[in-house]
Amino acid sequence: MGVGVVALWRSRKGGSGLRRYARRAGLAVAMLAGLFFGLLPFSQSYVTTHAARAYVPSPQLGAPFEEVSFRAGERR
Repeated sequence: MGVGVVALWRSRKGGSGLRRYARRAGLAVAMLAGLFFGLLPFSQSYVTTHAARAYVPSPQLGAPFEEVSFRAGERR
């Protein structure tokens, strides 16, 4: 994306210097508008909905359980 912006910025379509700088200003405004209306809402929704928990409760499933361990045998 950055290479595309730089290529558009450096391209010379001909015409006067005023036209060239007006085109560059229009590209800058379009890029800022794209970031504002595209990236900003996405980032705000991600931050709002993906908040980390301060405390993770231990599971209380109510089912009986017992501790189990396994010992691996020797390989021959």
